[in-house]
Amino acid sequence: MSESPVFIVCSASSGSTLLSTLLDSHTRIMVGPELYFFNKPSVYEDFAQFRRKIRSWMRSGLLDNGQIAQPAFLANLSRYGLTQEMVWEFAHEENDLAGFVERLFKVPLDARGKHIWGEKTGSNAYCYSQIKKLYPKAAFIHIVRNPLDAIASVVRRRNSVFRAACHWLYNNMACDIVSQGGACIRITYEELVTNPAGVVRSVCQSIGVEFESEMLERKATSWDEHDSANIHGSWRQRPSEAISTASIGAYARTLNSADVEMISRLRYRGMDGVSVSLCDVARSYGYELSATRMRSMWRYRAMKCADSAWHIAKHARFAGKVRLEPINRFFFA
Repeated sequence: MSESPVFIVCSASSGSTLLSTLLDSHTRIMVGPELYFFNKPSVYEDFAQFRRKIRSWMRSGLLDNGQIAQPAFLANLSRYGLTQEMVWEFAHEENDLAGFVERLFKVPLDARGKHIWGEKTGSNAYCYSQIKKLYPKAAFIHIVRNPLDAIASVVRRRNSVFRAACHWLYNNMACDIVSQGGACIRITYEELVTNPAGVVRSVCQSIGVEFESEMLERKATSWDEHDSANIHGSWRQRPSEAISTASIGAYARTLNSADVEMISRLRYRGMDGVSVSLCDVARSYGYELSATRMRSMWRYRAMKCADSAWHIAKHARFAGKVRLEPINRFFFA
């Protein structure tokens, strides 16, 4: 039986890959690329259904409950030494989800002689309550980054400013729920790149392992094996690149003043009718954004409509299952 797992939760481009390579360099911890498994509500509902549908889910995708539905499901298996056939076999041989997950991670843990596995799909925060029920002693790490830098990075990966900003706000609101549940340490990207030894030492203490100075060299991480065709090619960087502070404050190369204006005015209205602003969430993490006057409201409304149309078109094969409610709850004020 593997020890209590570690889940990294965050919005995209917040430093989860850097943190993963550092943790993966520990002699007892294994953290690979995103599996897009624990962020799917359907996998927790009924294991008999899970067995019946896992093949079709792996072939066609399975939606999560994000502000933009993500259909990827059990991705990057080869990075864990797994094949689709192995996954199907585990699903039909085990009697419950816990047994299936145990078999799934036993393969890479045994291959690398490690004892603790971690998973870095940032949207795992969406299913925090289900994960805690499955693993009551699981540790969670919330890594957050200045919203302007994080949003700019996502925009450079061919996303609109509106979509990137909504993602930052929605995911970090979900991560805040994780933090409120305890057993969660919050770190910032800026702290991680400016003081990696201090932050990693604190993370190790939080998850109950001894800090190893060799972690900072990242020579023992399996991520190096996948650099030549790594999943982060759209970032134009490699997971094993030297830790640098060069990306702090780099948003100005991507975002203009109108973009920053829109970001500063973005709000999300919850089911209870209470709205939360991106500025307020950022401020709670120590990032100061000033909400400026909206000069071109039509531009942002048009961007929102375009993103809704994109969302529908991209997920047309999930007829009747696409959830636009989260997108419709974003507005400007």
